[in-house]
Amino acid sequence: MFELDNEIINNVKGSWAAGDQGVQLPFSTVLFWWKRGGDERSDGTQKYGGWVASYENVLESIPTNPEGRADIPTKLSQETFHSDYSGSSYEVFTTRNIAFAAIGKRFKWTYRTPPDGSKDPSDKGRGHLQVLGLSAFLNDDKSYKLWLPVILSAKGLSAKSLQDALDSWERKTIALRASECNGLPANFFWSHLGTFGKDVQKLQVGRGNKSNYITPIQIYMPSELNIDFLKRVYVGKDAAITMSVLAEQSQDWLTEWSKDSQGNEADTSSDPDNVADADYPDLM
Repeated sequence: MFELDNEIINNVKGSWAAGDQGVQLPFSTVLFWWKRGGDERSDGTQKYGGWVASYENVLESIPTNPEGRADIPTKLSQETFHSDYSGSSYEVFTTRNIAFAAIGKRFKWTYRTPPDGSKDPSDKGRGHLQVLGLSAFLNDDKSYKLWLPVILSAKGLSAKSLQDALDSWERKTIALRASECNGLPANFFWSHLGTFGKDVQKLQVGRGNKSNYITPIQIYMPSELNIDFLKRVYVGKDAAITMSVLAEQSQDWLTEWSKDSQGNEADTSSDPDNVADADYPDLM
C-alpha cells in the first residue's frame, strides 16, 4: 500500500526551500491566508480562526461539475468581511480547517517601508511563510475527495505556528511511518490544519503596549494514532504522483524568496522572538 518510487519521494522532499508575486505558478491554485479568531459577535472562522480565500480566486481556480456549476466543497462558507481600516467590504470563502498534503514551502522576512523608502532601524522584521500543497475534503463516508493545489499563507507568529503544526505532524507520526509505512515522509498523509472544537484559542504575543494575540494553528491528532488511521489519511499513489509533478513545476516559485533583489542568497534565518505581530493587527 505504501510503495512509492524514490523519484516521487525525492521530488517532494526536495521542495522545502527557504524561500512576490514575481514568479507565477504554472497551474491554478487557491491562496488561503490565516485569520485569527476572537470576534464573539460572529461564528465560524471569524470567531474561532481559520483559513480565508478571496471569492474571485476560488471561482477562477475551481473546476465545474458535469452540470456546469462551480465545484465548491460544502465545507467552504461564503462570507462578507468588513475592513476596520478602509470601511470597505469584500467577499471570501472560509473554512476553519483543511486537509492538506504539503509539497513545498518558501519563507522570507518582510519589513515596514517608510514613505522615503529608507529602512526603519527599529523594525525587527516579520516572517512570512507560504506552503504549497494538495487539499482535500471529507466525503460523507469519511473518505477523502481530492480538491485543488492550495497555498497556505501565514505571517509573524502565525507563520511560526504553521511551521510548528507541520513539524508536530512529522514528529508524532515518524515512528509509525518508519515501522509500518516504509518510512514514507509525512507529506504523503493528509494532515488537518486549522481550528477545532468549541473553545476560542488565543495566544498572547508581544510585550508592553505592543501586546496582542494570535490564534494558533492546530493540527488534528486522533485519540489513538495507529496504522488504521494512517491508512485512512494516506494520499494514495495517484495523488503522490501529482504532488511530484507539481513539485517539479513549482521550483522557480519555491526558490524565489531565497534570493535577494540582486539574486544573492537571502537571509531567511528564523528567530521566533524577532517577530512583531502587534504591529500588523489587520493581517493576523
